[in-house]
Formats: sequence, structure tokens, C-alpha cells
Amino acid sequence: MNDGRLTIEAARSEKAASKDRSEFAYGSFVRSFSLPPGADEDDITATYDRNILTVSVGLSQPKPSQKAHRRALAELNTYGLDSHSSRVPRPS
Repeated sequence: MNDGRLTIEAARSEKAASKDRSEFAYGSFVRSFSLPPGADEDDITATYDRNILTVSVGLSQPKPSQKAHRRALAELNTYGLDSHSSRVPRPS
């Protein structure tokens, strides 16, 4: 992982020989993926099973933005609460 990008590289080679001939096959690939904000580069795991590569990337909990914080405060005020109160309004 480098600068928010995960790069996966793989190569394989196969050699088969018989009495009359020999064959050699080779393949490689490189793929890069942009990771979302909050991706934890210390929490990346990969497994390879039955020709399927599975990569898991842990995400940290993003901090709420100022806009989300203001929206949450507005919702509290709608219900007659403020950010410093635990008073629950009674239904009318």
C-alpha cells in the first residue's frame, strides 16, 4: 500500500517436458486499487483458495463531518433536546 493505493502483483510459470518437446508458460499481472478514506494499511489480509484471491481491508470509523454534526444537533433540537440535556419530551 502506498499513498492510499493497494497494488497486487502476481506471476506464475509452468514448465512441462516430455521425450520429444518441452513447453514453458509464463503469466503475470499488476493491479492497483484506490482505497477509501479510513482504510487501515495495518489491517489488510489476503487469501488464495481455488484460484480466487480475496483481499480484505479494514476500515477505521470515520469521524463525523461538521455537516453531519450540525445535522445531528438539529435533529436533537427538533425533539426538544439539546446536546447537553438528557431530558426526553413527553408525547402531547
